[in-house]
Amino acid sequence: MRNLLLLAALFHATWFGFISFTWTINHLVAAVIGIIVTIAVGLTLLLREDHLPRVIVANMAGLIALSGWGGWLAIQLLDDGPVVHLYALYLPLASAVVFVVAAFLSTTPVNRSPGA
Repeated sequence: MRNLLLLAALFHATWFGFISFTWTINHLVAAVIGIIVTIAVGLTLLLREDHLPRVIVANMAGLIALSGWGGWLAIQLLDDGPVVHLYALYLPLASAVVFVVAAFLSTTPVNRSPGA
């Protein structure tokens, strides 16, 4: 699962960079692709991962990514002018950071002594 989360982080960072710096793809298509990949990663993690803290943090990253890509989608559908909303611009990058944090969470439980 660590590799899946690192790939999700890589996808969100590179997809955001591709869209932001090349501008050759329609933003509606890019946002829909980002949303589909985010949902696929979240469902895979929910079905296959058994370490609850990693699932929680990775799904928080997924919600951040969905908010960001959904913001891109809403901006393109609702606003015709050249408007840039910073929350939609930087949330996919923030989700990439949270995906990396989720990938490196320890999977071993912490052993505590009974008297502590």
